[in-house]
Amino acid sequence: DILTHLEKRGYRRVGFHIGRADEERSRGLWTAGFLHYFSRRATTMRSVALPKIDEYDRELFLKWYRRHQPDVILGFGDDSVHWLAEIGVPVPGKVGFVSLAQKMTRSPCTGYDHRLEVVGRAAVDVVVGQLYRGERGLPAQPQTTLVEGRWQDGPTTRSPTA
Repeated sequence: DILTHLEKRGYRRVGFHIGRADEERSRGLWTAGFLHYFSRRATTMRSVALPKIDEYDRELFLKWYRRHQPDVILGFGDDSVHWLAEIGVPVPGKVGFVSLAQKMTRSPCTGYDHRLEVVGRAAVDVVVGQLYRGERGLPAQPQTTLVEGRWQDGPTTRSPTA
């Protein structure tokens, strides 16, 4: 998983930067997974305080960064990379960055690939099955299909330590 990759790269102070809309869209699963990682296993890493933000705001983010000094940040998009560059903080030199939605970045980043093409194929399979069975309307028993994402190396994190 993402945090295991970061641990192999020698990161120790992990920050997590997510806005309310992205957190609600995921039903809290990103934050839950992040916190669960640190509660379920021995690790050389530790989480730094999570910022309390409603939207992505440059000044709130930079205040949080300066106060907690994470050595790697997980977040959506890549605004924080640009904000850090504006104040002279090199990425990945001083701090690493991992996008939790790699396809949402404006520039190349290390990130999580949601494999949207696989998600699309799975959705088509579900719809075709419903059509084949003659199902109409909302299902009486909703189901969830999970497509496992994957880590994508990029220029915003350092290489794994040997």
